[in-house]
Amino acid sequence: MKYQIQASKKFEKFFIKRTSKEREKIDTKLEQLKDNPINHPNLDISKMSGFENIFRLRINNYRIIYEVFEEQIIIYLFDGGNRGDIYK
Repeated sequence: MKYQIQASKKFEKFFIKRTSKEREKIDTKLEQLKDNPINHPNLDISKMSGFENIFRLRINNYRIIYEVFEEQIIIYLFDGGNRGDIYK
């Protein structure tokens, strides 16, 4: 069962600013994320401490923050950014 991805305007703005090569890499990782957004063996995923269903996906120097809605089979992408700026 594949999850659907929904993105916030903040994430879309981050994604548009990337180079075409970076966007391609992010797209590839997000396609893999659809299979298993919580514990995928080929992705660097960490659960955010203090939150129930919010996770962090690492892609090179970028971090993507997302929430998993199990009931609706949806991954909601909150934000993306450089590793030093995303957690502020």
